[in-house]
Amino acid sequence: MSVNTANVCPAVLTTLLAEDVQSPDKINARAGTLGALNSAENRAAAPTVKAAFNDGGHKRTVRLAYKQRTTTEDVDNEKDCGGGPENPYLEVDFDVTTYRQVKWKVKESTVRQLCREYSQIQTLLGTNISQSTIQANINRIQGGIGVIREMGQEFMYQAPGLVDSINLELQNQMALAFGDWAGSADNSKTFLVQNSDANGGGPIFAGLSKFYQELEKFGWTGTPHVIGSFGALGRLIGMGGAAYCCSQLGINFGQIMTNAQFRYFTDRFVANANSDNADTCAIFYPGMANFIQYLEYDNGNLGGKIDNIWRMSIPAPGIPGLKFDLRIVENGCDEDYDFIMGTYFDLFTAPDDMYKTSDWFEGVTGVLKGNFTQGS
Repeated sequence: MSVNTANVCPAVLTTLLAEDVQSPDKINARAGTLGALNSAENRAAAPTVKAAFNDGGHKRTVRLAYKQRTTTEDVDNEKDCGGGPENPYLEVDFDVTTYRQVKWKVKESTVRQLCREYSQIQTLLGTNISQSTIQANINRIQGGIGVIREMGQEFMYQAPGLVDSINLELQNQMALAFGDWAGSADNSKTFLVQNSDANGGGPIFAGLSKFYQELEKFGWTGTPHVIGSFGALGRLIGMGGAAYCCSQLGINFGQIMTNAQFRYFTDRFVANANSDNADTCAIFYPGMANFIQYLEYDNGNLGGKIDNIWRMSIPAPGIPGLKFDLRIVENGCDEDYDFIMGTYFDLFTAPDDMYKTSDWFEGVTGVLKGNFTQGS
């Protein structure tokens, strides 16, 4: 093809950088489960990734490490100078097998202009280009960055379908990972949280208080993440706190929600994965449910090129902290390019030996099923 593809990969990265596809105003409103799993708090509490490897392309594995906490049986009743046993990391090899991708065509003339605009940016600003530097110097770039902006928007158009497909799969996997609520053998709990429409549809504080109490039984640090669709709890969250000040008991529900004991994420696929029940929510504590990826081309050098395929990893449009793999395939005869964006992934939840047999939390995974209902 006539276009010089030597800078296609950096041109695409510059496109995503210039358009700042992970800025707060571009966050995908439907990020849902991916948004929850990739929150800064959840990523900070995730198990340690020791290694990532494959067996030549057939199997992709990530080695994860975690530790068990102590119980009362580990506590001494008398003072001494003896040392305790080592608390080693427990390691598990986790196979990452699920794959999703989305693909679209781009004309050669568009890629040629994209590379031309990138070259102008590089000539003007150098190779160490930040998003703020690009934005500050847009008017100095001859001819502007129209194609860069157009390409950035195209990535934003392509991302929702991929995100939705991943979210549906993650919810299907999460539904299989629900564990017991603390101090019980209950795999799910139901909370009556909203009055009937005939009674105003307002919050039922007893049900919300019961939910808070059940969360407190875990005694864990971190803010529980609640993912729901369009059921009773979602309606209460969506109404906004101002409508609830104040109850007959003088409780400012708006203040309760402002200082919430959980974070709420909306994802319509929670219902799909739970017998189409819109009142079901998936709940997890930070670090107990983890989005594990295997990025094939995230090796710091744009992945390189094999035959007619450029390979790289890019920031995922609309979801801070997430990346996707990207392949750019040259089609010489058709004079166009195939852009293929995707990732290998799976959901990792607490293994069976996360807690000792003497622990109150034996059998608990930190991934919970809650049903939040409205009165009839």
